[in-house]
Amino acid sequence: MRHYYLVSSLSYSQVPDNGILTQNVIVTDIDGVEHNFYDILDQNKAIVLDLFAEWCGPCWNYHDSGSTHPNAGALKDLETQYGTAGTGELVVLGVDSHAGGTELELEGGQGTNGWDWVTGTPYPLAVQEIGGTFNQSYYPTIVVICPDRTVTEIGQQSVANLYAAATQCGNASTATNDARVYSYLGDLESCGEVDLDVVIQNYGSTNLTSATVRALIGGTEVATTTWSGNLSQYDVADVNIGTVTITQDETVTIEITDTDEDASNNTMNVNLTYASEEYAGDVTVTINLDDYPDETTWEILNESGAVLGSGGPYPGQELGTVQETVSIPATGCHSFVIYDEYGDGLNGSQWGGTDGNYTLTDGDGLTIAQGGGTANWDDEKSTFNVVETASLNDLNAFSKTIAIYPNPTSNVATLSFDNNETKETSVSVINSVGQEVISIDLGAVSGLQNVEIDAASLEAGIYLVKISSGNDVTTKRLSVAH
Repeated sequence: MRHYYLVSSLSYSQVPDNGILTQNVIVTDIDGVEHNFYDILDQNKAIVLDLFAEWCGPCWNYHDSGSTHPNAGALKDLETQYGTAGTGELVVLGVDSHAGGTELELEGGQGTNGWDWVTGTPYPLAVQEIGGTFNQSYYPTIVVICPDRTVTEIGQQSVANLYAAATQCGNASTATNDARVYSYLGDLESCGEVDLDVVIQNYGSTNLTSATVRALIGGTEVATTTWSGNLSQYDVADVNIGTVTITQDETVTIEITDTDEDASNNTMNVNLTYASEEYAGDVTVTINLDDYPDETTWEILNESGAVLGSGGPYPGQELGTVQETVSIPATGCHSFVIYDEYGDGLNGSQWGGTDGNYTLTDGDGLTIAQGGGTANWDDEKSTFNVVETASLNDLNAFSKTIAIYPNPTSNVATLSFDNNETKETSVSVINSVGQEVISIDLGAVSGLQNVEIDAASLEAGIYLVKISSGNDVTTKRLSVAH
C-alpha cells in the first residue's frame, strides 16, 4: 500500500512558480510566535518545512522517533543538531496544513488517533492552510526553501540528506541590479527545430524591467530577443528566445547580455541531442503497469503537436500489460510522452509494490524509447524521426481521415474514417478499466465509413474508441457527458 494521502482539489506539482517562492508566507505557531519566511531567508537560513495532517499515518510514522520508518524522527534530530535548538544554521517548521485543523487535534484529543504531535517536538508546530502556496497534493510534503527563494521537494529523507539539501542552497541576494538565467524549459531532443525557452529571474533589489537574452552555438549568435516587463526581487519570467535548427548534437549557451553586478549567473549551457536515428512504419506502445495504473497516461504527437494516439489512465489494471499500435500517417519528427499524475513514474517498489516499465517500438521492431523502473518523473518525452510510413501506402489509410463528433456527446456520436481498400473492420468502445462496452463488426468494407456509436447508456467519462482494420489498429478518445 502506498504511504501517502491525496489532497483534494489540488493538482500535483513539486514546487511553486518554476521552483521559486514568489509570495511571502507568515506562519503563527501554536505558542503564538510568528515565523516570517522572507525574514528567515534574508538571514541566509534555509527552511525545512513539513506540511502534514494530524490524521495521516505516514506523516506520524516519519515524525515519531519510535516508529518503524527508516528515517523516523529525522526532523526532530535535524532541529536539535542544526536548527534553532542546535547550531542555528537552519529553521525547521511543521505545519498541519489540512483544512479545518486545530491545536487540540495536534495534542491527540478526542476524535483523533491519539497521536500527540506536540510533546517532545523541539521545533515549532502550527495549524495553517498553506499547502496551496506549495501546490501540495499529498501528505506529508517535505520541502526545503532556500535563501535565494528556490523551493525543492525532498521527501521523507534522513537527517544527513535534509542537512545536505539545506547547505547546498543559494544565498539571499545582496545585489541592487542582477538578472540571472534561472532554468531552461525548451526541448532537449529534436529532429531539427528547437524552441529555446528559458526562465529568467530578477536577483537584484531594483525591479527588472527589460533584458536582452540570446543563444549562441560555437560562439555564434543563433537567436536573440529583448524581454520587457516588471519583476520585483526574486520574481521570474518565461522568455522565448527563438527557434534554432540543429542537424547534430549541439551545446547552446543561453546568455543575458545586460551588464549587472554579477556576471557569473548570466549564462547557462544547454546540451541538445539530435534525433538522428530513423524509424519506419507505425509504432507500438507497450506498458507493463505498476501498482498505480490510474496515474499513467501517454500520447504520441506529430511535429505540429497534433495527437495521433493516446491511452490511459488504466484503473483496475494493476501490474497488467497494455499494448497499442498507433498509425503514423506522415514522415517527420514525432514525440512520445508518458505521464504519471502522482510524479513517481512507474516506481511502485518504493511503496512496497512492483515497478513498471514501457517500450516504444517501430514497425520493424526497433526500440525507439524505453524506461520505467525506479526512476521518478512527472513525464518522460522521447523524440523520434519517422522516415517511412506503412500507413501511407496500403496499410491504415483510414488513420488520415479519422474523426468523431460530437465530442463530448450525451447521446449518439458518429465515427468517420476512410479505408483505401477492402478489409475486415471492427469498432469497439473501451471504458476506463479496460472493459469492452460496445462492439461493432462492420465486416469487409472499403471507402468512407460513418459509424454511429450509441453513448446514451454509457456512464459519463472518457472512453477509447478502437478501430481495427486488417492488421492495423488505431484509437480515438470519446468523452461522454450526461
